Amino acid sequence: MSQSWIKTKIIIFLGFLSYIILIPQTVLATTSTSPNFFYLFNTGLGSADPRLIVARLISMALGFLGIIFLIMILASGFAYMTSGGKEEKTKSARRMFMNAIIGVIIILTAYSVVYFVINTLNIASN
Repeated sequence: MSQSWIKTKIIIFLGFLSYIILIPQTVLATTSTSPNFFYLFNTGLGSADPRLIVARLISMALGFLGIIFLIMILASGFAYMTSGGKEEKTKSARRMFMNAIIGVIIILTAYSVVYFVINTLNIASN
């Protein structure tokens, strides 16, 4: 088999796999056959404050960005260690490291702002 045919098979397989994983399946089932529509209002989503839900989502996103920062630091360290003394590769690794540091400063600033807003909303709502 040629290389392009193998790549095409891999792309088709990954596309099909992502379709199965990422596209939600539709379920057309109800538990109530009565004429009242109480099940429409009983969604099971809970009664949490939407502001707190958004705040939790933001905190989770910032945590994910922290993981990306860690990966960038490790990648820049690996690039620096494997540069073999070549100046261009060393500069590229240092630039990647500095970009990661600037990114974490932005992440920490955003986290502190979100933390302040969450606490202020909690104090104001209680």
